[in-house]
Amino acid sequence: MWFAKRPRTESANDNANNAIRVIVYRNGTHHEGKVFPVPRTFDELLRDISSKFAIQATRLFTSKGGEIDNITLIRQVCCSGSSHRDEDVLFASCGENFAGEPRLSFRIK
Repeated sequence: MWFAKRPRTESANDNANNAIRVIVYRNGTHHEGKVFPVPRTFDELLRDISSKFAIQATRLFTSKGGEIDNITLIRQVCCSGSSHRDEDVLFASCGENFAGEPRLSFRIK
């Protein structure tokens, strides 16, 4: 007896393994970054970031200072490379302008 194969559907596990992720830092720092899966809406992402960092995140910036204001832009930025899991870096702000990439400073004694 022959049975037709059912079309493969995405499971929750497949979605988790293929999720677009971003690494988010507080504006002006490269300390204590956190990895976030990109949710369906921009407001959801801001809520997740606000919760994890205990801040009121209202703006996101790329590492070059470009402001991201919708989830589609994040998906385009993160999928622009060869991998769908580039884990691009974003900086979260509480309304202030982009503080720039943090610079390493060395003190010679």
